[in-house]
Amino acid sequence: MKQLETGKQKVINVTNLFLVIVLMTACATSPLLMKNETRNDLAYEVINLLSLSDNGLFYKTLKADHPSIYGMMDYNMINENNRKESVITEMDRYLDFDTIFNASQRMELDHKLKNLKIVHLDRKQLKISKLRYEHTGTGRLERITFPIFQQDSKGNLYAFLFYSWSTPKRMNGASYIYIFVKHHDIWEKLSTVFVSIT
Repeated sequence: MKQLETGKQKVINVTNLFLVIVLMTACATSPLLMKNETRNDLAYEVINLLSLSDNGLFYKTLKADHPSIYGMMDYNMINENNRKESVITEMDRYLDFDTIFNASQRMELDHKLKNLKIVHLDRKQLKISKLRYEHTGTGRLERITFPIFQQDSKGNLYAFLFYSWSTPKRMNGASYIYIFVKHHDIWEKLSTVFVSIT
């Protein structure tokens, strides 16, 4: 009888242990999921700051080694070449990001910029009615990177995003890196890096 009770107690203990492990796992992963969802929402907030055209934005983002941005998504390049509005009228850089981010934040940001991945865009989260699925056709073709985020030591959040547009057969076009900062839940364009013009 005692052996039977001992056996039942072991089953109960194992069951309780299993439930504790499941609850601990759920608690540990919930903040991560919430963080990822929040970052995704923030990314679409930033993308929607752009003046995008219907059927212009390509359905997937550029990755770090794409020929049109290779070597451009680099912390030092952005730090040296950012301007408030125009590279033509402004000779000196607008911001020294070394005064905004500490050494570890700069390294973290540079790593993120150099390891951009392709993301298939969710049209439902965009302020356009249609994405583009081919490079040919009429109208402007727009390409972007998925936004990269970096927080400074004061808790301010910055977003970095590459944007390019071109006409059919690439007769005209331009590309930029935009830097945004979030103040009191509102995104503001902080500076721009001119990349190229055709």
